[in-house]
Amino acid sequence: MFNSPQEHAEYIINFIDTYFSNSHLSNAKKELESLKLQFPKSFQPVKEGDLFVGRFYLPLVGFCAQEVSEMGYYADMDGIERLKAQLSDELKAKVSEKVEQFQSQRSINKLNAAYDERITTLLTTDKYEQFPGIGFPLCRMSGTQPDYHKLLSNGILGLKQKITGNSELAQGMRGALDLMRDCCIYLADNTDGEISETLRFIADNKPQTLRQAIQLTIIYWIMSGTKNYGRVDTYLTEFYLNDIKNGITDEQEIEYIKDFFRMIIARGDVFDCRVIVGGLGRKDEENANKVASLCIEASRQLMDVLPQLTLRFHKNQDPALFEQAMDSLASGCVYPMLYNDDVNVPSVMKAFNVDYETALDYTPFGCGEYVLYHKSVGTPSGVINLANALNFTLLGGKNNFTGENCVKTKTLQECDTFDELLCEYKKQVEAYIDALALQEKVEYDVAGENAEYLFLSMLHDDCIERDKGIFGGGVRYLGGTLESYGDTNTADSLTAIKTCVFDKKLISKQTLIDALKADFVGYERERQLLLNASKYGNDNDQADEMASMVHQHVCCYTASQAEKVGLDNYLVVVINNSANSTFGRLTGATADGRKAGVPLANANNPMNGMDKNGVTAMLNSLVKLDTSIHAGAVQNLKLSKNLMNEYRDKACALIKSYFNNNGAQLMITCLSRGDLEDAMIHPEKHQSLIVRVGGFSARFVELDKLVQQEILTRTMHE
Repeated sequence: MFNSPQEHAEYIINFIDTYFSNSHLSNAKKELESLKLQFPKSFQPVKEGDLFVGRFYLPLVGFCAQEVSEMGYYADMDGIERLKAQLSDELKAKVSEKVEQFQSQRSINKLNAAYDERITTLLTTDKYEQFPGIGFPLCRMSGTQPDYHKLLSNGILGLKQKITGNSELAQGMRGALDLMRDCCIYLADNTDGEISETLRFIADNKPQTLRQAIQLTIIYWIMSGTKNYGRVDTYLTEFYLNDIKNGITDEQEIEYIKDFFRMIIARGDVFDCRVIVGGLGRKDEENANKVASLCIEASRQLMDVLPQLTLRFHKNQDPALFEQAMDSLASGCVYPMLYNDDVNVPSVMKAFNVDYETALDYTPFGCGEYVLYHKSVGTPSGVINLANALNFTLLGGKNNFTGENCVKTKTLQECDTFDELLCEYKKQVEAYIDALALQEKVEYDVAGENAEYLFLSMLHDDCIERDKGIFGGGVRYLGGTLESYGDTNTADSLTAIKTCVFDKKLISKQTLIDALKADFVGYERERQLLLNASKYGNDNDQADEMASMVHQHVCCYTASQAEKVGLDNYLVVVINNSANSTFGRLTGATADGRKAGVPLANANNPMNGMDKNGVTAMLNSLVKLDTSIHAGAVQNLKLSKNLMNEYRDKACALIKSYFNNNGAQLMITCLSRGDLEDAMIHPEKHQSLIVRVGGFSARFVELDKLVQQEILTRTMHE
């Protein structure tokens, strides 16, 4: 840890000087020397009550897979400016000089320099939260789910022995494991009691107990930079059983798991931090279910926004685990999220083009994207706003906020038929997908050319065997994902245009354009006609078929780009963090009757307030969207506590019926009526109120007001 701003500044200067002095070294050696400067310095002291070392702080300059919205060699420029304000003029000038020297070496700047005009022509900025546009690149090497079982079953020294050969990569991996061992010894010397004993044991031995296994897992994820924790009931079960044989109670095991979760909470990354339990493909399902049960109970007791506990289940799984999940959700906990393996495994087989055994290890990460557990990566390196794509198409390919040109299309007035308009919309979307797919591959190329990502590579198939880093040809399946937003609004807008403009001719083309430009001011009649057109979420064939068409188009066209750019797969994810609100703020009025600035619909869900035929009709609409052509989608469901507690049988019957009808996933928030309204007025009374936003959870009172309002307007099913 850094004891003063001056010490942190001196570290920055030393890191940059060392980086340049090592410029002649291989990527593996240069990365290892960088990691040696970061660790064990990044570890923070334990706090009273901690059972593990697990608190850390990455420095403002360093190396990490995914940090401060950068990848690889990063510099937190905002943090550096705050640090400089605390330094003497002389030290401030020295830091400024070194950071300026380092700019060309930041991985994000190398990535930007690698873009050609095929990317930069359309993807003009990555500031999707500030600029109204259609497609935006992201910069991160996320989507890693390492093989924790491989780490725990071998231990540090055993894993080192498995990395044979004398290549630069093999030497770098062994050096990284030596550094991990050194960190364990250092941390053991600076702690005491059972924490110190645990660290000293795992430095030289395979873990034997649950406590030892969890501690080694934590040390690894801190040093590797991964932000997800895999199928914990597959890699912790043997240690749980060892503890039970030695007289450790389930109550004590829950305390270990709770503190494991507290270390994840301390990390604070609400968009990641997935912990997976349950599902097909576990070797010892009966005992794995016991660990899964402990995880659900630990999450219920903590009642926090992290970790993102995920329950996979299937029709032959012990029903007690699902019932326990219902109990947890009914208590007001937003976990676990529910994933139906009977739907998802076959869907993953088709979407990823893999066999059944491989698909068994689909693993959600982040906000809901899938990867193949320690066999693939699927970094979501782009976002697309379909609602803006349609709006700009109506104007002939012109940004209705800035007036800038996008992809030139026919205007609405120039389209003689609805099908013609639909073709123009698809042309707009496809151009951006082309650019985003290429950007994804370039990002991987730059990552692989500049670093080996030593810790990630050693626990992903088949990096050791291929003797290549994870992003440089090592991982078995190199895939990417594209986050899609505004799908529902686009579908509903197309339905309304087809009905009101082309079929029934209730609104002229020019009047529609004028109404959208005016945000419906002076056009209330036209807005009501658009609002009254069929809407997705009501089990209405016309609206749901349009939603399926929009979904099919964006998913299938995206998937078709993988081979063209050199990826094993490139798939849409219909997830949601709070970007539906962010994008909504920067999306003008839409032809579904939505006003400018209002949040877009949440992921696969209907637009707020538009599902008017009840919860069964809404769920029936959800299952009409093909789950076998993407890499994950999320569905939010807001239920009353009264329904979940007083009428549990009905609530469970509803949920099970949805899953039996090919429902893939649900995220349930259980609230009392009036909770959210009162929390907006009296936030001090509702500090512990947690809601599922989309791909993450949050304390309601800490959310942006626009996001609060979006959640408030979601339909409450009672």
